[in-house]
Amino acid sequence: MRTNKMPKTVQRWIDKHQNIIEEVEVDDENFEPETGIYSIWVHLNKGWINSLTDCHSIHEPTAKSFLESASFIKKCECADCNQQEKTNE
Repeated sequence: MRTNKMPKTVQRWIDKHQNIIEEVEVDDENFEPETGIYSIWVHLNKGWINSLTDCHSIHEPTAKSFLESASFIKKCECADCNQQEKTNE
């Protein structure tokens, strides 16, 4: 039976990268134990981006795909992030 809990490998990654994470969610609105349908959302703090998708978040259906996407997180230099950085100075 599958669960809708955060996979341990993803939770370890989250624990190590708290400084770049704004919010974490497990989307299990339509969760079914037989199929294990759920997805992982990680919203990044301003100044960080998933360079694979050019988004400030990662949304993946499995721990493996999440960890692959997480390897593409880089410092962001978009207008919103640059404005936020100037505001914080």
